Amino acid sequence: MKKLSLMVLCALLSVAAFSQPSLSQNAKSFFQQLEYTISIGYGTTSSSEPFDKAIFNLNAGIDAKKVFKSLADDKVRLYGMSGLHFSQHGGKKSNDFMDMTQSGNSFRQTQFNIPIHVGVKYIINEKFHLFADFGPYIGLNTSCSLSDGYNDKGYKLESKPLDIGIGGNFGVCFKKFGLGIGIDKGFLDIAEYSNEDRGHSESIKSNGVFYFKLQWTFNKQ
Repeated sequence: MKKLSLMVLCALLSVAAFSQPSLSQNAKSFFQQLEYTISIGYGTTSSSEPFDKAIFNLNAGIDAKKVFKSLADDKVRLYGMSGLHFSQHGGKKSNDFMDMTQSGNSFRQTQFNIPIHVGVKYIINEKFHLFADFGPYIGLNTSCSLSDGYNDKGYKLESKPLDIGIGGNFGVCFKKFGLGIGIDKGFLDIAEYSNEDRGHSESIKSNGVFYFKLQWTFNKQ
């Protein structure tokens, strides 16, 4: 019985030893089939009242794309995309200079989101193509802060942990360099706004994020 168990164990170890390179090669082959894009963008964002005036925001991230269907003699390519993005949400109450000096006039929130998009490329020639993708995202809110002003009136803002929304990207690519427009719109409350002196609070939603972006593509497919 012991000899049989030992033989079975040796056989399993042998199978594992022979299959490991194959699994490693398959994983390597899969990742080599992906197209990677690094992007950085700058734009505007606003939130629900009272923070419904736009502020500037930063967006940066890395995406991986995989073509799963080619059409029209490979002129049209359908792809799936996912990645990790750093973005900023927020807004301000007023554009008036005197109002902007007050504490709590604006806030900015940091978010990491994971897009899950489906897109299409239209290949014009070897050096130039158009692209568009669209789909949901899951956002993890890490922090938010109110602007500091000359006065402290008891304003407080607490970030909500999760956001879910939809987004899209549209643009052009010249060889490996691209220009694009990105739009994200969340559906959940992103923060809780309160004033301790007045004893009231309200939920804040993002009206959306709009940005222009530059991108660089590696392992272009």
